Amino acid sequence: MWAKSFAGVLGGLLISISVMATFYYTLPLTADARIMIGLILGWIVWAAVMVWSYASDCGKQAWVRVGGLFLVTAGLNAMLVFLVSP
Repeated sequence: MWAKSFAGVLGGLLISISVMATFYYTLPLTADARIMIGLILGWIVWAAVMVWSYASDCGKQAWVRVGGLFLVTAGLNAMLVFLVSP
């Protein structure tokens, strides 16, 4: 249970930050609107990742799920930063 909890909390935080960075790059809104959306959606994404990791059968599966999703979101952010930015 502890391994799933750590995967959910730490991995969820990293994924939430990564997803919000993607939204910041892509949303054509003012800074205030992006911050408000980031605060609300960031918490929802974090909670969803924690629930997804708690639903795993074991701690290793939770870390694999969270790690894989983080690699996908981090890769998307890297593509946005290096390939799309002006």
